[in-house]
Amino acid sequence: SQLSDDWSEFLKAWSVRDKVAARAALERLIALRPDSPAVMEGDAAFYLIACVDEARAITLADEFVRRYSAHSGCDYVLYFKAVYLGRAGRRQEARETCRAILADYPASGMRSHVRALMEELE
Repeated sequence: SQLSDDWSEFLKAWSVRDKVAARAALERLIALRPDSPAVMEGDAAFYLIACVDEARAITLADEFVRRYSAHSGCDYVLYFKAVYLGRAGRRQEARETCRAILADYPASGMRSHVRALMEELE
């Protein structure tokens, strides 16, 4: 099926760190099979964020958290949003994102990384 072909193509590209091919496979999957489990549960969107440039990842992070609030990767996505905001010189927004992670995800495994990033952003 097209679903398994696109997901398999993504996994193959991802395994060799070919972000361009991985992104193309994910975008096809999201566009053509919005009802697939990988799309509906957020996994395709989660990996797509890792395949795009940092500016787009910042935008996609907020969309991801809104749409897939129960996904186990929300704190991870927000952490990288904060990293990318910091790199873009948007330090205040990065700090706000870090504070939100600490407040909204008290059991997050990313907490020590978030605290370290906040120190870097001071």
